Amino acid sequence: MNDGFKLIVSFDMTSEEFREITLPDDFSQTSSHRISMSYLGNSLVVCGYDKHAIYRDLCVWIMGGGVSNSFTKLFTITPNAILRGFRKTGEPIISIREREFWRRLAVYEPYSKRIDYLGIGGVGFQFKVYPYKETLFLLGQPDNMVYNGS
Repeated sequence: MNDGFKLIVSFDMTSEEFREITLPDDFSQTSSHRISMSYLGNSLVVCGYDKHAIYRDLCVWIMGGGVSNSFTKLFTITPNAILRGFRKTGEPIISIREREFWRRLAVYEPYSKRIDYLGIGGVGFQFKVYPYKETLFLLGQPDNMVYNGS
């Protein structure tokens, strides 16, 4: 990410082309270390702190509609929350600060703003949520082909 222009530079391995994705204007005053990326389904998700909010709420945006550089705001979360990832169902997994370094994992329901705690707590920087994606990529086959016989 570039702090001057707030954009993401990506490399498409299929077309072997670089692309620039401009972030939503809400991130124009947010330093790059306070912006994170994830994905939901096959769409890029970007979250960061809203420059317009009084308490600097965490805003979550999704790039979609098949239009590059087109972002839609999904939801806004309380200032004490950090987006960690998403469930298969699309519900965001967040960690919520309760004390200086202590956080608890929860699932956030954006429409009702309901928070369901998962019963997992700990030091905030220890929480990592990594997405799992099935693939048909064949390990150990350099040309991704399966051959009959020897």
